[in-house]
Amino acid sequence: GDPRPSYALLDGDRQGWRVAIRRVEYDRSRVEAGYRESGLAEDGGVLGVMFHRSVTTALPWVSDFNWWVRQQPAEVQANPQAALAAYDARHGPGRWAFPLPE
Repeated sequence: GDPRPSYALLDGDRQGWRVAIRRVEYDRSRVEAGYRESGLAEDGGVLGVMFHRSVTTALPWVSDFNWWVRQQPAEVQANPQAALAAYDARHGPGRWAFPLPE
């Protein structure tokens, strides 16, 4: 849920590995402006919406929606906007469609 870019720094020696997760700040307003200016906001359709959600929240919107929509009948898949509305009505943070192990 932390939308900052991150990387793992691994340091190892004979005693084992140490892992540090490093996060970096970035200008989120530039990302928002780039999203709008690139045309992705208007022309990206449903996946553009999901990509934007994923980037700004660091949550798996794109992969969860794609998994969910592949499980739907052809008539749902044929109407992306209706599919998005149906997905949003039932899924999202804490209610992901992808079946997670218990």
